[in-house]
Amino acid sequence: MSIVSVSCCNSYNSDELYRQLQRSIELAGGFDIGSYSQIAIKINICDARTPDTGAVTHPAFLDILLRYLREKFGDIPIFVLESDGVVVLADEFIGWLGYSRIIERWNARFVNLSKSPSIDVVVNGSVFSSLSLPLVVRDSFFITCAKLKTNVLSQITCALKNQYGVMPMVDKNQYHPVLDRAIAELNTVYRPDFSIVDGIIGHGGTQGPAFGIPIPAGVIVAGKDPVAVDTCCSHIMKVPPVFVGHLRLSEKLGVGHRKHQTVGDQPPRVDFNVNLASMLLFKTGSAIKRKLTARRRASASSHVMPDKSQHVDLQATEASHL
Repeated sequence: MSIVSVSCCNSYNSDELYRQLQRSIELAGGFDIGSYSQIAIKINICDARTPDTGAVTHPAFLDILLRYLREKFGDIPIFVLESDGVVVLADEFIGWLGYSRIIERWNARFVNLSKSPSIDVVVNGSVFSSLSLPLVVRDSFFITCAKLKTNVLSQITCALKNQYGVMPMVDKNQYHPVLDRAIAELNTVYRPDFSIVDGIIGHGGTQGPAFGIPIPAGVIVAGKDPVAVDTCCSHIMKVPPVFVGHLRLSEKLGVGHRKHQTVGDQPPRVDFNVNLASMLLFKTGSAIKRKLTARRRASASSHVMPDKSQHVDLQATEASHL
């Protein structure tokens, strides 16, 4: 049975955070990097939102995690990862949100996955036939450093959803209509070796994370099994795991197990302002809107009349070259 650790931590104060993060990692079995000679950390930047909103990785959390890794593994190469997206300019956000100086302080290196070398891996899924696997992920002990958040399309966004940002492509929104299946399939390729979810300041509300609200949950959740970790997070957010499609699908595809044992502290009782009926309504409305938009575009393109003058000119041009 998978072990998931829960540690209560109410502040990003460095002393308390270091103690509780270290405790969380070690209660969950610790970092067993085996033969890996480098470590990669996938942070979470979903938008140009400040850390106090709970929507993005808090710089203080990354700072303490890097400190822990340096004290434990010495001068091993460490990479901090994020990719570009429709609303994410990874190279710029790293500086704007305060990560750059922290990465430099611990002699780590930032890698924009949208610009790094990768290889194609066959998936044969219903969403992906193949996925681009960044070499830095393939060759590293891979830690996903996620946030404890609600998501209007996937109900929750924690360890498993964080790998959505490992895809190098910019237009990831194209998979929103099949988001749960996409998350499950990509985790068969990008599955993290260890998952840490920062819920010291989480993010809740029916329309999270883009229009959610900060939630002072005061908790860190960690484990080696991302499905078990997210199941625990789902309980903390009071979202029944059975309603989280990518949890069920990830377990079915062998990514991990929902059944787990919780160790450490009693999970906090926090109101994440979740309304599943409103989420479902919004999700259904978005799906209908996408279908109507697609039909309008198809209809408009089918009624476009050819420009006869351009056609004639083209024929004349072709004739002049005969």
